[in-house]
Amino acid sequence: MGDLRPVGGVAASFKKAASLEEAMAALLSKDSNCHALVSLTLSIARIPGNDEYQAKLLFEEEGQRKTTSYVSKYALTMAAEGAEKNFDHDRPLSSNTRQLVLNREFFHELKRDIDISRHLNRPLETDWREYETEEERNAFHDGLGARRGSSFLNFGVDTTVTWPKEPTRVEFGGHHLVLFPKTNENSHSISIDLQDRRIATEDARTLINRFLSVLSWCDDRHAILREGWSGNPVPVPVPRRDMASSTMLIWMFYRSLPEDKELLNCLSYYREGLNASEAGIAS
Repeated sequence: MGDLRPVGGVAASFKKAASLEEAMAALLSKDSNCHALVSLTLSIARIPGNDEYQAKLLFEEEGQRKTTSYVSKYALTMAAEGAEKNFDHDRPLSSNTRQLVLNREFFHELKRDIDISRHLNRPLETDWREYETEEERNAFHDGLGARRGSSFLNFGVDTTVTWPKEPTRVEFGGHHLVLFPKTNENSHSISIDLQDRRIATEDARTLINRFLSVLSWCDDRHAILREGWSGNPVPVPVPRRDMASSTMLIWMFYRSLPEDKELLNCLSYYREGLNASEAGIAS
């Protein structure tokens, strides 16, 4: 959308900007410019074979409220001086148009973050996953083992054992597990495809408990399996609860399932002891 051009040319644009990208740069350059903004509306129309984009900037200038619309650079007639006078700024692009409206407060917060980043001479951190295309999301889920007909069981995990920093697919006990790291919104969690080699829910829970027992033994820390649900066609993280955590860039414990049943029981007792100790400390 950054290359959208102002209807009516630069004379009708916000701060005489030649494109929406330049208008945003001008908007974030000064507090006064940011305060002049009323709202920015971004529109996208999903048309078979060709998506269309448009933006509308509502701002105050010299005591008057003004509107500038930004359209495709190929709409040459819209670039003519005075074209904004007969342009319907509120008309949707099509019968199926999606819009996002950003207000003055949003840009004030964004400018504050940019100013802090520049002052500290550090890059502005952004989670670009929200801008991923459908193809990129499908590739991400395919990499985690999602297939046609998949049905994932997802469990939250309360733990302080070492955990992968990024969503990671590992093999354990003849099955694949998907580990999601803790974020501001999600807890540590584990997902397993119940359709992969046809594993039952209770068997999957047992397998995951054994997996956590191995991690507890390796890290000498607690690992408690929390509530969960099943039925998702792709693995999904579990909304978080307030928990302590630790993460590492490289997950080092690609461990196998012990064959000795007595050892399995010992690992389970060991983890349960850690979990009980942690629960006692928390209470």
